[in-house]
Amino acid sequence: MYSSFALVNLVKESLKTATKKLRRDIDHVTELSELAELQTLFQSLHVITNLTVHHDDSKVGISSVGGVQAILKCMKTLPKCAALQVKACHVLLSLTCCSIGKKKALEAGGVAIILDAVNHHIGCASICEHACKIF
Repeated sequence: MYSSFALVNLVKESLKTATKKLRRDIDHVTELSELAELQTLFQSLHVITNLTVHHDDSKVGISSVGGVQAILKCMKTLPKCAALQVKACHVLLSLTCCSIGKKKALEAGGVAIILDAVNHHIGCASICEHACKIF
């Protein structure tokens, strides 16, 4: 449970720091290489993906400590960054396989955020594929 909390906190803090540093330019971020915190954010999502793909306990733990909301906030904050959207959709696909994750995603307005990701990246097969499987 502590590792779940630590990972979710790392996602939140990386996003918070990146948002502060980029300020008004955050809406124009398309590449992860624009800031070290974005790399940290991406790597955190990668770790969460690896933990949750085959481990139900990790899905429940991460979903329970605010992981779904943190991922959706990343997607909403950085809508034009394709690499981040791909990774976030993959994480959400995994987290929403458990009932807690699905419930949290629906409560947090996940459908609209995921549809925005598809609209911004309609040519990206990974985003479209993951998004269609989430709900």
